[in-house]
Parts: sequence; C-alpha cells; structure tokens
Amino acid sequence: MKIGICDTTFAMVDMGKIAIDEIKKYCTARIIRYTVPGMKDLPVACKILLAQENCDIAMALAMPGKMQIDKQCAHEASLGIIYAQLLTNKHIIEVFVLKYSVTLWLCVSILNFLKWIN
Repeated sequence: MKIGICDTTFAMVDMGKIAIDEIKKYCTARIIRYTVPGMKDLPVACKILLAQENCDIAMALAMPGKMQIDKQCAHEASLGIIYAQLLTNKHIIEVFVLKYSVTLWLCVSILNFLKWIN
C-alpha cells in the first residue's frame, strides 16, 4: 500500500511529520509526502499523489485560522478535495484542525484512518 500525505507550510506545527510518525507506528505502507504553500493547494497535491504517484489513499492536513476568511478558504479547499476524490476514484481523508487541538485530533484521525485501511 502507498499512502500520500499532503500538508501545508502555513500550519503552526509540522502536521505532515506527526501524521507520518503515527502511521509508521502501525503499518509498513510506503508514504509519499507533498507539502504545499496553502490549504487551497491541497486538492491538486492530493490528485497528483493519487493519479501520478499511484498512492492508494491520501490525507490532506491543514490548520485553518480563526477568521471568517480562513473558514471560507477551508470550505473551498474541502470542495476541491471532494472533486479530487471524484476525479481519481480514490479516498482522501481530510484533516483540518484548530491550533489548540492539533495533536489530539490528528492522532485520533490517524488511528481511525489506520483502522479503515487495515
């Protein structure tokens, strides 16, 4: 199995590293990471990982801000992620979390993801 991890440079913590470290604890899948500047770049990065890198599944990781514009950008990115799933016929696990809950939420999301793929 090949897993794609997409994260952004705008997150307050290295969400990609947290996700990869957690996944490696539970499975031996090959992991390919793709880091993009911002949330709205996640859909195309996920599509590249799924369609060109032949990943079986992908995770899109982002940390939206608290302002209304940040929520709007997160919604737009989410719509793009849905579209990327439809184009590739593969799943993308969207993990958008707030700064104060990032570690707990990311770990719970990854554990649920691992249960789903195993």
